[in-house]
Amino acid sequence: MIYWLAIFICGSLLTWHSPRRGIFAVLMCLPAYLFRFQIFGLPTTALEALLLGVVLTWLIRQRETLRADFFSLPSEWRTALGVLLLAAILGVFVSPDIRAGLGIFKAYYLEPFLFFF
Repeated sequence: MIYWLAIFICGSLLTWHSPRRGIFAVLMCLPAYLFRFQIFGLPTTALEALLLGVVLTWLIRQRETLRADFFSLPSEWRTALGVLLLAAILGVFVSPDIRAGLGIFKAYYLEPFLFFF
């Protein structure tokens, strides 16, 4: 728990000073997915903690322009992203193992989607 919190705070501080530094930190720490631990019984990685810190800090700083940024994307992109995210959500519910489906959804769809913005 303490490791996760330390990584989360480091990502948040880097992003608060400069969002580019936070993005750079995520890209440089991509191998951190190998460091695994549990938070309240849920498996997570160091990369997920860093990414969550970066994304949440960015959302707090950009809350006024967030909607404008999303709608500045071409409509084809918004449609494609929406369909992809909807298909991934439906894939969780038709999965034979819901917990494994949620883990795949989090790692392969939700986190890259958040990092994209």
